Amino acid sequence: MTLQGKKILVTRAKAQASALSSQIEINGGIPIEVPLIVCREMNDKTAIHNCIKLIHTYHWIVFTSKNGIDFFYKSTKN
Repeated sequence: MTLQGKKILVTRAKAQASALSSQIEINGGIPIEVPLIVCREMNDKTAIHNCIKLIHTYHWIVFTSKNGIDFFYKSTKN
């Protein structure tokens, strides 16, 4: 699919935008990076640690992004 000359808004976090922007350029598009979110660790991890202690009681854990998975696993190691 060609994106020749089309401007594409890339709203991913700054650290993740370049990979998508590169693909847009390869396909002829013009990426416009405007990060709308910032992902960072919580200073107080008490709430997440309390949830992890109860994880055996959950039927499902749903992650809505790779960022959520990364932060979850990082929190379980601390």
